[in-house]
Amino acid sequence: MDQRLAAHIRQNLFDLVDQYDAQLRAVPGHARMSEMARRDLEQRVLTLMAEGLEKNSDRLLIDYIHERAKQVLAQGFEPEWLQRVVTIAQDIITPLVRTLEESSFVWQAMSRAQAATWEIVSQEWQRIEATLRDSEARYQIIFDSTPIMFWLKDTQNRTLRI
Repeated sequence: MDQRLAAHIRQNLFDLVDQYDAQLRAVPGHARMSEMARRDLEQRVLTLMAEGLEKNSDRLLIDYIHERAKQVLAQGFEPEWLQRVVTIAQDIITPLVRTLEESSFVWQAMSRAQAATWEIVSQEWQRIEATLRDSEARYQIIFDSTPIMFWLKDTQNRTLRI
């Protein structure tokens, strides 16, 4: 694999992280992250891209996306925010590409990263929907089996159900 792009990423890592950070701060949720955590994420993604170019393998990047997804979802981040991390990385790296070989690798790696991210997003939404269905079923059991009258109101004191 051509090492030029990997060397360029490594040599300009801090400038690239600054570009990445400027864009990632605009993504809801990521702005809530501490600057250190955000920059660590950004630096890690770019470094893994450089390593992937050197080894001609995107496996480390994909593994990191899965690992990081578990962490950010556990912290309450919206699953779609993960997608922006990958998209922004692609937007930063693509203009640096100079050869067909680099272009092919970046395109394939970013496509796989996007696919992995959408898979994670899909799984998270399925989990959320299942949780909501279970909650609704529990409420329905309570409403159906309780012999007394009661009502459910929202935070504006509007009656939702009697």
